Amino acid sequence: MKLEKSQWVLLGLTTLFVTFTLAFFLGRNSIRAVITTQSVTGNAPAQVTETMPQEGAPEEPIEEPIRVNLNTATASELEELPGIGPKLAERIVAWREENGGFVSVEQLMDVNGIAEGKFDEIKDLIYVEASE
Repeated sequence: MKLEKSQWVLLGLTTLFVTFTLAFFLGRNSIRAVITTQSVTGNAPAQVTETMPQEGAPEEPIEEPIRVNLNTATASELEELPGIGPKLAERIVAWREENGGFVSVEQLMDVNGIAEGKFDEIKDLIYVEASE
């Protein structure tokens, strides 16, 4: 039985489709879960990430956002927060030095340039703990 050119093309496309479909479904089930702990800036408790165990994939830690202590963070650590650039980070550090530190995270809105919207973006990434 001799196949025409169009039949060979159709056979090739069908083979590719079946191969990619099998690879997709087999690959989906090969992800392995990882449980990691990551220390956080300051003395806050470490965060633990858990996912459902799967078979096959190499272990790779899942990164959690780092929480920042407003009373001990350097300007460069503050810059890692969303929406905080170098100038705003310096203003936060200057406010902390002038006022003896933060008593609550909400007090961050007293810094010029931190409005309620920006505060809402970062409030889960910051905490206040007395500096030593």
